[in-house]
Amino acid sequence: MGKGDLPRFCGVCGELLKETDGEYECPSCKRFFWSSPPMQGPCVECGRIFADFLWVVKRLEGFIGITKKRLWLSMCPTCRRESKFWELAGAEAMGTTCDVIQAMVRLGEVSVRDLVDQYGFPREFIDFCLKKKK
Repeated sequence: MGKGDLPRFCGVCGELLKETDGEYECPSCKRFFWSSPPMQGPCVECGRIFADFLWVVKRLEGFIGITKKRLWLSMCPTCRRESKFWELAGAEAMGTTCDVIQAMVRLGEVSVRDLVDQYGFPREFIDFCLKKKK
């Protein structure tokens, strides 16, 4: 299997991207945000192309951390989760925006209401993330 044959995942919700007429999109993000995240990559670790909303990463950068943010933007969700930088930082492994939201809520860093009112995320997306298994 070549790099171009690797499955492509959404960095926002972790869902597998669907190909339609040569274009990749995330059906879940399209439902929550009315558009699919643009393709990013290739991943510096595995060469896989992935999708991510840069505005979402920007809103969460305080929690991710500036050094990790650069690495976050250059890695696919799978490689982010498997990266050693989480272990070195003493944090749990996170690969998607949903993982970050779960951790923020679990650690008491932010409430669901804050994610909606201050961060601007749709409530349905937050509920989706909090129900999602890693």
